[in-house]
Amino acid sequence: GRELIFVIIAALVAGLIAKFPAFFSINEDFFYPRNIGFIVFPVLSAYFGWKNNLSTGKIAFIAGTTLAGLLFINFLPDVKKSDTLM
Repeated sequence: GRELIFVIIAALVAGLIAKFPAFFSINEDFFYPRNIGFIVFPVLSAYFGWKNNLSTGKIAFIAGTTLAGLLFINFLPDVKKSDTLM
């Protein structure tokens, strides 16, 4: 029922996030090493938050820390000779 619909929508959202480089002309070599975790993690967090009926404060904390991590990793300099990103 509702869980299957949620999972299907979540999979579609993750798929759309994974296609960002194609939609927005982002360099794939820049995007994927930095954001592979952010393709799956937010959708997985939303699923577990929904299943556990998390409070608004907990949802805001998870969303905020995820957003902070997303911003941090994407503002790292794009230096080819670096061990920061694999």
